[in-house]
Formats: sequence, C-alpha cells, structure tokens
Amino acid sequence: MRRLLFTLIVLFATTMLLTACIYDENPVDFTLPALDSNEGIAIATSLFEQVQTIWDEDNGEFWGERLDSPLMFADAITRVAITNMSDPEGLFFHPHGDVYMGILPDNIFISNTASNFAGTIWGMMQWHDVHLIDEWHESQIVRLLVHEGFHARQYDFIKGEWMVNQRLPHMFYADARTSVALEMTALLAALRSEGDERLQHITNALSLRASRRYNDPDAARNENGQEMLEGMAWFTEHTLVAPNLNETLEMIEDWLDFAIDTAGFNMFGYFSGTLYGFLLDDTGAIWNRELIWNTDLGEFLQNAMNITELIPFEQLELEQYDYTRISAISTAWVISYNEMVQRAYEAVTNPSQRFILEGDFYFSDWVDAETFFIGEHDEILVTAGYFTITGTNYIIDFNDGHMSFLWMPIRGMYVGNAHNITVSASGTQATSPTWTLTVTDNNYHIVQSDDGLISVEQR
Repeated sequence: MRRLLFTLIVLFATTMLLTACIYDENPVDFTLPALDSNEGIAIATSLFEQVQTIWDEDNGEFWGERLDSPLMFADAITRVAITNMSDPEGLFFHPHGDVYMGILPDNIFISNTASNFAGTIWGMMQWHDVHLIDEWHESQIVRLLVHEGFHARQYDFIKGEWMVNQRLPHMFYADARTSVALEMTALLAALRSEGDERLQHITNALSLRASRRYNDPDAARNENGQEMLEGMAWFTEHTLVAPNLNETLEMIEDWLDFAIDTAGFNMFGYFSGTLYGFLLDDTGAIWNRELIWNTDLGEFLQNAMNITELIPFEQLELEQYDYTRISAISTAWVISYNEMVQRAYEAVTNPSQRFILEGDFYFSDWVDAETFFIGEHDEILVTAGYFTITGTNYIIDFNDGHMSFLWMPIRGMYVGNAHNITVSASGTQATSPTWTLTVTDNNYHIVQSDDGLISVEQR
C-alpha cells in the first residue's frame, strides 16, 4: 500500500513539474519514431546509456551509494515498453540488443512516474513525451530519466512512512502563499550573495518559514514531505545533470513568477528542496545521508549556519522581496479561486449553468455531481454518472454521486478538444487526444452530440 501511494503521488508531482520546464529557443527538427522501430530503440538505448554514464561518474558519491535504477520508456497507445534491464524473473522484458522489450498489461498506468511493476519499481517515461526533444535539449530528457530513476530508489535514501497531504491545503490561503513566495525569494537572494548578506537572507527565509508553520502546524509535515519527495529528486537531477547554478536559479525564478499567479505553490517542494539543498551543500555539511520523510531542511540549514535566533514576522524587512506586489496578487488569486469553487457547487444545483475554469488552477475538491461536459479549452459543465476520466494533465473521478476533480495544467495544453472526441460503439468509452472516459456503472452510457461534446446519461 505504501508503494502504491508513493507511485500515485509521484505521478501527480512529475506531471506538474512539466509546467516549469525551460524550452529550447532553437528546437531541432525531430519526428518521433515508434518506440519498437529500429530508430526508436536506438534513441531509447542512447538515452539509457547517457544516464548510465552519469551514474557511473557519480559512483555513489552524492547519496552514499550508487544511483543505478530500473528505467523504462513506455508507449501509452501500443503499450510497448523498452527498459534498461529485465524484470527479476524475466517474464515481461526480454533482451533486444542492448535493451529489453515487452508489453505492459492494461492495468499499468503509463506516465512520467515511478511505477511498481513485476516486482520492481521503475523510473518510467512516457514515450510520447520524448517529442519534447523538439523543445528541450536532449540533456533535459536525460534529466527527467535521472529524476524518475531517483524516485524508483527513493526509499533507499529516505526512510520511514510517507504520510503527507499532497494538496498542501494551506496553500489556498493568501497569507501562506505570500509567505512561501517571500521565503523562496529570500533563498534565491541568498544563493546569489555571500558572507553576511547571505546569512541575512537565510535568516529572513527561515523566519518566514517558522512563522508560517507556527500558524498552521500541519504545514510543517506536509511541506517537509514535499521537499523530501520531489525536492530531493529535483536537487539530484540538477546537481548531477545540470550543474549550472545560475540557469537553475533562473528557472526557479521563472517558476516562482508563474506560481504567484496560479496554484503552482502546491508543488513548491521541487524548488524549495532544491534551494535548501544548494545552500546546505555550500556549508560543507554532510546532510543527505540520514533523511526521513519529515526531515526539516530549514532546521538543517539553521544548524549548519549556527543561526540561533529568528526574526518575528512583523520585524522582517520584506519589501526587498517585493512583499506588496506578491501579497496583492496572492489575495486576488485566493478570491478568484474561492469564486471558482462556489461556481462548481452552484453548477451542482443548476446543471444548465456552465462552470468555467479560468486560468491555471489546481482544483481538488468533492462536489455532488449530476452532469459533466468537456468542451473546448477550459469549459466544464457538471453531469451524471459513475466513471473516471484520466488524461495527461488531470484525473476526474465520479463515484456514488460525488465528483473529485484534480487538474494539473501544462502550459500550452487544454483539457480537451471538443472536435476530436470519439465515442465507442458500445457507448461506454469516449476518448480524445489527451483523455479517456470510461463508464463503470451499467446504468449510464456516453452520448456524443453533433458539436463533439459528450455527456454521460442514465440508460
């Protein structure tokens, strides 16, 4: 059960990471071949070899033992998978040149994640996402493989049970959002300074962190867990594969600007854990050998820097971190988010009312649901059924009259295109380029209208 929970959490977290990627300004002309073609196998083999070279060069120095882990490319359409090693009993993946090949069962979800399959936890990358070579340098594909490979081994380096609320509920309040933005801005400033100036920025960041966690005791456990889960994976990939600190800080700064305007703080652990990791490394401390899921990196840094006294929130000089602007944006976002949630609940009692998601929201809540439509772009209308929709950037569950909607937007992608929806002859499944909807209760079936919209109706 622990491993299953871990796999699902990493799936959601890794999908969100793609919102913060840096795009190559000079993309190469690249057409993605089939994974099981000679060209596809050659690309997968080359990428695995590059990762292996990184692991060999590290040779266990970074985490105290080698990072070698099972890796997999998987095609979500054909379910063909290529791995860097066979499964323990050799039942699914068989030698094919320098790699291994097999077919994944239908019950294995394919995404960029850590996947527990055939007695092994694999660092999985969806083959379709290799098209990002169009937009990323190839090295960033390697980075993602290193990231997922670390997730496959994460329980070897971080001990205990991972029990964290993935949503970070306090991030839906303006004060907490403002506090996180200021803390990370102070950490960025610390990494760009030295001596007493660095010490002051670190003290300010730790003071903001302590104040926020004092106001919400659950925040510490949830934030620490995120920093361990995703922060350590991101820190590892950027230390081993992307050692240019300035580029990494610029990436985090870009993400921070995006997160202030959206719900991106729910995945702050990627960046917070990485910033604390860089600062801890600079102290010379050996800090990443005995981590647990509730390790507080801020406490580690405070001890390493011999900071004995923090500053009360009201005494902090916060304008140097753009406090007024960040506070205003955070407040406006929370108001907008609460209005969106209210519209969702109103849509339940008035099915004819259209519920529109405006902007990049991470919305996860339970509402009584009677109808549901997917329209072009971000439009959603609630309708009836017992079913699950899964897509590249969201999961929607209807069960016993309730809807749980988890949306993790990727920039440049929409939830669905109404004109590319197809319904199966049996009327039990609808598909689009980015999602699949399947009815799981025989009392309902899927209907497609002339304009491409779908509904789930009672038989």
